[in-house]
Amino acid sequence: MPSVTPCNLRRHERATLGYSYVGEMGRGMFEGLTGDFAMLVAVSHFAVLNRGLLWLLSAAPFIGYTASLLAAPLSNTWRKKSMVRILEASACLLLMGAALAWSGPTFVIFMACGVAVVRFATPLISGIYGSNFRTEVRGPAVSRLQMLRLATVAATGAVAGALMDKSTAWYRPTLFLLSVVMIACAWIVWRLPESRPKSGVAGPNGLSACIRILLTDRAFLLLEAAWFLLGISNLQMMPLKVLYLRDLGFGEWQIMLCTTTTMFSAMVVSTALWGLILYRINFAIYRILTNLFIMLGLYLFFRGTTPVTVAIGSALWAAGLAGGGLCWRLVATFFTTPKQGPAYMSIHTFLCGIRGMLAPLLGLQAYGHIPMQTLTIVSLLGLGISTLMFLPLIPALARRNRTAA
Repeated sequence: MPSVTPCNLRRHERATLGYSYVGEMGRGMFEGLTGDFAMLVAVSHFAVLNRGLLWLLSAAPFIGYTASLLAAPLSNTWRKKSMVRILEASACLLLMGAALAWSGPTFVIFMACGVAVVRFATPLISGIYGSNFRTEVRGPAVSRLQMLRLATVAATGAVAGALMDKSTAWYRPTLFLLSVVMIACAWIVWRLPESRPKSGVAGPNGLSACIRILLTDRAFLLLEAAWFLLGISNLQMMPLKVLYLRDLGFGEWQIMLCTTTTMFSAMVVSTALWGLILYRINFAIYRILTNLFIMLGLYLFFRGTTPVTVAIGSALWAAGLAGGGLCWRLVATFFTTPKQGPAYMSIHTFLCGIRGMLAPLLGLQAYGHIPMQTLTIVSLLGLGISTLMFLPLIPALARRNRTAA
């Protein structure tokens, strides 16, 4: 992987990287306090057990991803950084509302809306990185920013868990602090260099372009089908992590250590390793390897009854998720040209949002009615089938790579 130093970066690339360090740290704090932490506050502080509310909290990021399909046409008219600034400032106000929440449903609604709004902006931020970094430095630069964000999530989760272990009421000042950080993120994004969109010029975005791609590119259609099953099988277990560990009698700090801190620490380490092999092996083989880590980690996590076993499972699960997350942003580069990349990513992001909304609903509805061991086996079967579905893509992608070369 080539290095990213001031010597081999152009002026606008150095500015983008410098401002993005602060921006990604802020988003890391946001992710650390709105994932498992938000679920823990809802369950421990407000005693929220309503499955509909827990689903809303779990599905909020993917609601934002689904709505982000609308962002592609808008970005042809408005500057991406202008849209991100508005979205992150709005999220700040919603998080302040969650900090002042007087009931569980109020907290969940404010928090879910804030998370969805920030995730709506994610493809826009990726678009800024894609435009501002050249191809030869884009991978290392984005990988470095992603590792910084993941490390911030891990540290935030450890601190938040320690505070929650003392008193669940600590969630209020932590969310207020996060709101201030989000204001700083909005200002940082505005400082990023970005040219104005050319009037009358629109990329291959929109629903009709997406449908044409799915109908004509069979390899990409198979990829999305396999990834959809993979996402359903994996994501339906995500909201059950906190509930499962509470049933085992884990304390708030233990829960945050075994989930957010362990998982995101493992992601920091494994992201660098996955980055070394991503473009060196067949993409389908790469995705199969990440699946195997997810399967092993998920099995150990939900079969474990001690903090050590759960933490090992959490780390392996996270290693697979890190590999999948790294290729998630770059999946279009394996199937199409840069000109059609936005349309491919719109499809991928939209379907990610759909499965992300559906999977927690399935998991939470099954929780309490089906034994956890059975739910784990069902998820492992789904992951295994999706892994087999990637096998036909190995020769298809090999042919596509030879054609591109």
